Amino acid sequence: FLFFSIGTIIGVRGMEKSLFSQGSNFIKKWWILITSATLSYFLLTTSYLNSGVFNDLFISPILFVSSSILLSFSLLIISIKYIKKTNHFFDNMSKNAYGIYIVHYSVVVVFQFLFLNTNISGVYKALIVFPLSFFTSWFIVYLFRKITIVKKIIG
Repeated sequence: FLFFSIGTIIGVRGMEKSLFSQGSNFIKKWWILITSATLSYFLLTTSYLNSGVFNDLFISPILFVSSSILLSFSLLIISIKYIKKTNHFFDNMSKNAYGIYIVHYSVVVVFQFLFLNTNISGVYKALIVFPLSFFTSWFIVYLFRKITIVKKIIG
């Protein structure tokens, strides 16, 4: 819910008026966030490897959440700061992301059902189902965007 709310706020205000704009202190002091993310991840890994003080029912979940948030924001900031050129593949994926989000669940369910009775390990099923579901969802959205009313709804 937190990431959804942050995304909504950024979407309403626009990237250039958010804490992710090129001139913001958040972007200028990127090294603090990356250092915090690294430290948080180190503490998290230590807590899982050692059954010491961090293996508490209260501290470990907090470390997991903070590590996830800090690492996500670090990757976002690195992308904003250093990836400048456009890419047709990612631009197209970005244009279709909302539609992919809408249809992906049913596509994943269909592919998981197809692999239900196969004698393949879960890891291999996931490695097969993920790309199949992603690209099938993308293709379905591509076809749906050709319908005028659908294009108005999903962008």
